Amino acid sequence: MDLPINAQERYAQLETAREPFLTRARDAAALTLPFVMPDENFTGTSDINNPYQSLGARGVRVLASKLLMVLFPTNTGFFRYVVDDIVRDQMGQTKGDFETALAAREKAVTQEIEYSLFRPAAYSALTALSDHRQLSHSDPA
Repeated sequence: MDLPINAQERYAQLETAREPFLTRARDAAALTLPFVMPDENFTGTSDINNPYQSLGARGVRVLASKLLMVLFPTNTGFFRYVVDDIVRDQMGQTKGDFETALAAREKAVTQEIEYSLFRPAAYSALTALSDHRQLSHSDPA
C-alpha cells in the first residue's frame, strides 16, 4: 500500500511548475519594488538592489491603492446580505425584521474591517499582486 506523500515531498514535486512564476515575479519586483519579491538567495543581511527610478514603484502603489478602494471602500458597505422571500416565509419572519437584522450585521462587519488591521494587510497583498502583474502584461514574449 502506498503511503501518502508529506508536504515537503509535495513542495519539491511542484517546484518546477512554480519556478517560472517566481522568476517573473522577481523580474517585475527588480524594476518596481524589490523588497516585495527579493532574489532567490536573499538573506536578512543581503542588500536589496535599488532600481534608481520611482515610476514603476509609483505605478504599483497607485494601482494597489485604487484596487483597495474599489474592493473595500471606506465607511461604505461593499456587500449586502439578502434572504430569499421563500426562505424568509418558511422561517415565519417579516421582511422588516429580517432586513433590520441583516443591516445590523452588515454594519458590524464593515466596522470590524475598519477597526482591524485588515486594510494594511490587504494593501500589502495587492501591492505584491500588482507588482507581479505589471511585468507579465508588459512582457513582449
